[in-house]
Amino acid sequence: MMRIINTLCIAILIPLTGCFGTTEVKYDSTSHNPVISQSNLADPHVIKHRGTYYMYPTSNGEKTAQLMVYTSRDLKNWTEQGVVFSKRDVKELWAPDVFFHERTGIFYLYYTQSNSFEDVKIGIATSPNPTGPFADQGILIDGIDAHVFEDDDGEIYFYWTRYPAGFLADGPIAVRKLDNDLPTRFVSDEKVVISYTQNWENIWTGTISAILKRNPITEGAFIVKHNDKYYMLYSGGFYGSVNYSLGYAVSDSPTGPFIKNPNNPVLSAYKQHGLSGPGHASVVTDPEGGLSVIYHVKSNGYLVIDGSDRYINVDKLSIDEQGQIYISASLLNRSNM
Repeated sequence: MMRIINTLCIAILIPLTGCFGTTEVKYDSTSHNPVISQSNLADPHVIKHRGTYYMYPTSNGEKTAQLMVYTSRDLKNWTEQGVVFSKRDVKELWAPDVFFHERTGIFYLYYTQSNSFEDVKIGIATSPNPTGPFADQGILIDGIDAHVFEDDDGEIYFYWTRYPAGFLADGPIAVRKLDNDLPTRFVSDEKVVISYTQNWENIWTGTISAILKRNPITEGAFIVKHNDKYYMLYSGGFYGSVNYSLGYAVSDSPTGPFIKNPNNPVLSAYKQHGLSGPGHASVVTDPEGGLSVIYHVKSNGYLVIDGSDRYINVDKLSIDEQGQIYISASLLNRSNM
């Protein structure tokens, strides 16, 4: 039966990059990646505050129900600063997004909590310090993978992947405006801005029935504004597989419409040979004044359901005169792991 399933998978889903395939992970002894030797880290969100970079990743394994913070001055050398937030009444916390509200001097942590695929919600916690501790302010909305973006005019936008998603439904990315003075309250209706239209966004849930239907997801939104254009980085595919990848879409407005790059994904195991499952990225201005992208990547070239083989990479990101995004992806270095 397994041979039959694998044959069907190869015949039907590999063209859709939706099969749990395999790839060869390659290593480079001169690479600076991963920037943190610890595994079980993913979905890194990085902010820069008063000359210091703060990284808030998902932490799996024994630290599943808590979120950590790491600090750096150069994006390459990171120091763990401990737990910033935890909850006892949930199984998992993931995909933290931290937003500094300059008008009040408060840091807002938007987190995803989960007890099952059917029970996923986004909550908010606050702190006067980027290293926490963050005090829980309750649940904001159903869904996963929050991202908050403040535009140059002070308007604040909330992006997230709507529930149900992935194993349960299409999981489109939507946006709503937040109150400019209190970014815990919505002041607009939701609008879907990214949904499944490209084959690489498909996942395979591991069942025979899933082989014959699509299971798409678009998640991990992050906004970069450049030359008055809004670039949304987002991920697709199954997070534990080698097929997890990064794409982007562009708009003249933070609320869309967003036009996907026809050459997506921009970062994947099949374009950057030697990488496995790269995705869920954030972008910051680096010490040299350019842009750097922070994302997770797998150390195994096969499916790992719990995602425990993920590490954090940092690489250069550029946008050319035609508005195309390029990522100078680096391989993992065994000596840094």
